[in-house]
Amino acid sequence: MEVGGGLTVAGFVALAAGIPVGRMADRWGPRRLWALFLILEACAMAGFLFVNSFPSFVAMACVSQFAAAASQTARMPVFRRIGGANATRLRAVLRSLVNIGTSFGALAAGIVIAVDTRFAYAALILANAITFAFNVLLVLLLPKLAPLRSRSEKATGMALRDRAFLAVTALNGVLALQGPVLTFAIPLWIVQHTEAPRSTVAILIVINTVMIALFQLNATKGINGVKGAGNAARSASFGLLVAFALFGWTSAFEATIATSLLIIGVIVLTLAELRYAAAEFELSFGLVPAHLQGEYSGVFGLGQGLAASAGPYLLAVLVLGVGTNGWIALGVLMVAAGLLVPPAVAWAERTRSHEPEADSEANA
Repeated sequence: MEVGGGLTVAGFVALAAGIPVGRMADRWGPRRLWALFLILEACAMAGFLFVNSFPSFVAMACVSQFAAAASQTARMPVFRRIGGANATRLRAVLRSLVNIGTSFGALAAGIVIAVDTRFAYAALILANAITFAFNVLLVLLLPKLAPLRSRSEKATGMALRDRAFLAVTALNGVLALQGPVLTFAIPLWIVQHTEAPRSTVAILIVINTVMIALFQLNATKGINGVKGAGNAARSASFGLLVAFALFGWTSAFEATIATSLLIIGVIVLTLAELRYAAAEFELSFGLVPAHLQGEYSGVFGLGQGLAASAGPYLLAVLVLGVGTNGWIALGVLMVAAGLLVPPAVAWAERTRSHEPEADSEANA
């Protein structure tokens, strides 16, 4: 309970990173800023070795989560400028690789939990810190990216005044609530509300991880521009409704049928997640003015950050508290948000303005 509370506090603290770090990326250059926050992530991860009380855990978690959010904000402009017209496909490839890495990390964590010694836990934490340090070296091998704005130039605040972009950001944040479903809601749902064996959780996570690793790149096909991304987000929302309905119905059946419904549900969920992620990638690039990549990326990340921070609590109340009807309600919420994405994207396209000079500089 304390760990969950500490991580929730850290998640909300991390929301403060987005906008200022985004503005810094525009002024200082995103690559060096990304490397800087990766160093901070490495130090914060190593710092967990010295945690000996709840307050120290919360403090270190806040630093770690803040650094992670700042790192994500800084790397978005890097992906756009290096990827160019293929930035969405680049994000898709990287997401596939991240899922493969996550699988190995989960395997290592499982081994450590089985060993259950202080030395094993410390070795895992230190190994994770080293991976961040190694990432710093990889980032520094990327091409240098010049700042898009003068360091003396005042912040525009344009992203926070762009109501159409804020609408897309908010809707994306609602759809991002599907993120904690598999890692948080499903394990507790299986234990508390179904007859399915607990080992089903591992099977579902493997299915999800393998599908993302294999099919995320293919999911970007057909999404040409932000209009296609809006339509993809809408179609993904209906897939989420179907998946959530299947999860909810598992409570009414015995173990074999419940397990089968969970497996079918996670396949549908992952297909919808793949489509949603591809749409999110395109929207995060296509609706962002070239000369304000960092600032807009920081604002766009707020929706995702809120979903990550508040999502588990909302799922606990709506799904675990209400039951099957809660799953249906969550699915309806997804569809409502999905239906609003295309008109919000069209609104953002009408109101956005690109400066040709900034575009050419971004592609330099």
